[in-house]
Amino acid sequence: MASSDPSRPATGYPFVPNGINYPPPPPGTAYPYQAPPPQPANPYYYNTNQPYPNQRATLLRRLIAALIIVTVIFFTILFIIWLVIRPHLPEFHVTSLSVSSFNVSSSSSSVTGNWNARFQVYNPNKLKISYDDIQSSISYKSEFLSQTRIPPFKQGKRNVTDINAEYGAMGSYIVGRAVNQINGDKGRGSVSFNLKIVADAVYRVGGFRARRRLLRAFCDDLAVGFSGNSGSGNLTGGNLIWPAQSTKPIILYTPNDGVSLTIAQSNADFDHLSGTDVCEITGSHPYVPQLPIITDSKVSVLALQITLFPNQGVSVGATVHHGVLDAKNVAMFIRAWAHVHKQFSENENADLITLPPELTPFLARTIIEDPDGIDMLYLNSWLGLNLPGLDTNIHRSLKPFKQAITDPYSKVRALVRLSREDIKNLRERVLCQIEKLHLDTETRPMHLSSFVLAYAYVFVCVFKAKGLERDDKVVLGLTADCRARLGIPENYFGCCVMPFFVHIDPETVVQENGFLNVIERLSEIIARLNKGVLDGAKEKFAEFMTIRPGTLMVTVSGSPQFQIYKADFGWGVPRKVETPSIDKTGSISMQENADGRGGIEIGVVLLKHEMEIFNSLFVDGLVLKQDQIVGGEHTRAAKVGEAEELLDLLVEGNLCQF
Repeated sequence: MASSDPSRPATGYPFVPNGINYPPPPPGTAYPYQAPPPQPANPYYYNTNQPYPNQRATLLRRLIAALIIVTVIFFTILFIIWLVIRPHLPEFHVTSLSVSSFNVSSSSSSVTGNWNARFQVYNPNKLKISYDDIQSSISYKSEFLSQTRIPPFKQGKRNVTDINAEYGAMGSYIVGRAVNQINGDKGRGSVSFNLKIVADAVYRVGGFRARRRLLRAFCDDLAVGFSGNSGSGNLTGGNLIWPAQSTKPIILYTPNDGVSLTIAQSNADFDHLSGTDVCEITGSHPYVPQLPIITDSKVSVLALQITLFPNQGVSVGATVHHGVLDAKNVAMFIRAWAHVHKQFSENENADLITLPPELTPFLARTIIEDPDGIDMLYLNSWLGLNLPGLDTNIHRSLKPFKQAITDPYSKVRALVRLSREDIKNLRERVLCQIEKLHLDTETRPMHLSSFVLAYAYVFVCVFKAKGLERDDKVVLGLTADCRARLGIPENYFGCCVMPFFVHIDPETVVQENGFLNVIERLSEIIARLNKGVLDGAKEKFAEFMTIRPGTLMVTVSGSPQFQIYKADFGWGVPRKVETPSIDKTGSISMQENADGRGGIEIGVVLLKHEMEIFNSLFVDGLVLKQDQIVGGEHTRAAKVGEAEELLDLLVEGNLCQF
């Protein structure tokens, strides 16, 4: 029986009065200890009362993060899809334009004519395009001439489609100013028209419409050539084009193509223009035609101009696009044209007229092999350039590089001549210097061809006339004809040249042996040429671009081997041949002497005061002193004539005056 005394422990253990500060057990409880109850066997403590609001917040944050990630992924996929199939504007190219029954009336200020145009439309997209409500118009400058409708058509992915458009005008009114301009252009051989196309285009992905937009295409300055008073003409042909689907430009030829031919008349002093006196460079510019630019991706290859000087003479000018032709081709064409004209004037039976083998063009471009892809290497390097005058907004533009003439009215042009005897004396001078300096021509061969001697001599005179300092940067350049070295026919019609250049120390030019030093540097170029015309070709473009701005770069335009003075139209050989492109480039021109007795003609462009110094140096330097004469036994030390026929440079225009 339990005691009722609360102060007595049930077990008989002594009572500890609040020894560890635990409160005493309540009266009548079954727990007699003043210590905490024994702990359970599992010592871990679990809080089963979790705060539910915190769990909901964490779940919500995870849902939002997942939604953001899914959204970003979704729009990233959409962006990638858009990049792949995003709509690009289709490209319109005029491949042909013919005019018939064309007549302009000054009395009624009206125009009559029929035009037939053929377009090439390229869809660069991975989307289909439907064209509806297509309207096209033709105009002369801002003067509307006629309009027409073109049937709707559909175009597949990356597809090229040809469409035709016919226009007609019967007595359509135009302002009097336009009448005079059209008649003037027609009298000069060509009239330029503008074509415009407006269409409603719908882009489609599968059976779904992706986008709808209004297209406007403008094809301006389409030059149509006319002959005399004829009312019919065709788009001037022989064009270089660059379709969007092509990795590089191509030559486009269509039947009945022609080239731009301008017929002009001048009252200028023909004797002055065809003389050899020093003259201003602008004097001959009106007689060299401009190359017609049809669009950024379509340009003419050749333009011609014949200028009549009444009771005096005739000049024939030519301008070419060097993406297609080189200087040798220009000379070949002019000589072939002259040959045909002369033969026809002597015998009107066209069946009997043939070209000699050396003037018959070899047109098979497939003979050119490029296993290393040098063409695309150069092309891609060119597209990556950012130079003054180069339109970087249109990377695939075929427009000729714009190179302005600095101080055009302060510069003059001179045509100087080195006779065969002059060249012989220059060679003797070099051999004398080689003998005095005891140079080993076996280990350091000197190429003493007429070309090298003339080039080096004129360069030294130009260098001294310009008064260059020792700190100036100077580069000598040559452009070699590769035909013979690559096994290509000599009459191959197309660019087949490779540039070579070398830096030269200005101080070595002004030394007593400056002439010899320049020849030695030119000989180094020819040694590289002999080693292999394509050696280092891949690095050639990058090497060329290392030339710093402000560097004087002297190159040669033309070659005595082209025999341009053999271009006889039946009026006799030309009095004078000029290369106006040197006005821009700073090159010197070179051709055989007009008298046919050997020797070389050199064209030079300098400032007026520089030209006076040049002429003095040129004449005085040809006086052979006694100590510059050596015996004939030394001539074997020079490799005379080697590689002379291979040297050539691109020219922009030639002017022959008869």
